[in-house]
Amino acid sequence: MPKSFKLPFKIDKKILAVGANQKSTIALAFDDNLILSPHIGDLNSIANVDFFQRTLQTFKKFYDFEPEIIICDKHPKYESTKWAKQQNIQIFEVQHHLAHIYATKAEFNLSGQYTGFGFDGTGYGDDATLWGGEVFVGDKRKYHFKKIKLLGGEKAIKEPRRVALSMLFEKYTLQEVLNFQLPFDQNEIKLLHKSYTNNLNAPYSTSVGRLFDAIASFGGLCNFQTYEGEAGLLCEMGYDHECKESFEFEISNGIIDINFDFFTKNIVSKFINTLVKIVLFISQKEGLDVILSGGVFQNKTLLELIAGELDKLGIKYYSQEKTPINDGGVSLGQIWYFLEKKQMLFG
Repeated sequence: MPKSFKLPFKIDKKILAVGANQKSTIALAFDDNLILSPHIGDLNSIANVDFFQRTLQTFKKFYDFEPEIIICDKHPKYESTKWAKQQNIQIFEVQHHLAHIYATKAEFNLSGQYTGFGFDGTGYGDDATLWGGEVFVGDKRKYHFKKIKLLGGEKAIKEPRRVALSMLFEKYTLQEVLNFQLPFDQNEIKLLHKSYTNNLNAPYSTSVGRLFDAIASFGGLCNFQTYEGEAGLLCEMGYDHECKESFEFEISNGIIDINFDFFTKNIVSKFINTLVKIVLFISQKEGLDVILSGGVFQNKTLLELIAGELDKLGIKYYSQEKTPINDGGVSLGQIWYFLEKKQMLFG
């Protein structure tokens, strides 16, 4: 069933947001109504793109709705974005992770300045790299995780071992890496090292989701994912509540850099504890209420640990409960971002 919200004001335009590519949803805004569609699916097949278009037609007919403005993601290869740009209608683009933050604002009817943590797998960044570990203060991206290379691009998402290997290349020489016991044969390591050093099909990413993949590989939990988010789920299940240790980290010029020990015991628990400390450190430093959004926060262990510590500090936080915290909420956030900017400009 669609989810409906009452807007705190009436709008004079009919607005359509077409969301992301994964976990597609659409959202409509008209008068004082905001409607979020049910899950459509991943737009990675002709059948699902067709279903996306049929869902649009169904909603237009049911709500007697013809969009005057379309809002989409900045990723030029998203099917939803390509569809939007084919329409002869005014287009407005919203950055993926900012849309995550604004989805939370929409659910709780929030406006104004927050420290927003947008952690997920990947989304298109303003610098055309793959983001996924972003911290916004207001609408400004103020912090992000240190970039890592995804060896093989899309392949790295399905093979956490590739992300782990990339992080080893960052810290050790090829000869040192060849001496480690790793889930690769020697020729694979040499070939991937060439890819790493020559930047061949090795895009940069700041993604916390990909860090979870690497940690799952280092922890011996998952080298090949059989479904999306498997590595993260295994990390959540593998967390040891008795472990209180964490890795040291530093933040310089807005870049969050964790000093990993890749061959330590309890690497999964230490990593999760480190993320909690990073969120707390930035939250205290910025002194604003906090928003937590993006697919990484589907990790209940991580979310509960952060929430518990923020409660102790008396820092108010918001995280979606009735709407999708993953990419299913992007269309909702796209519309809320546009409406807040519009009210700021014209309200």
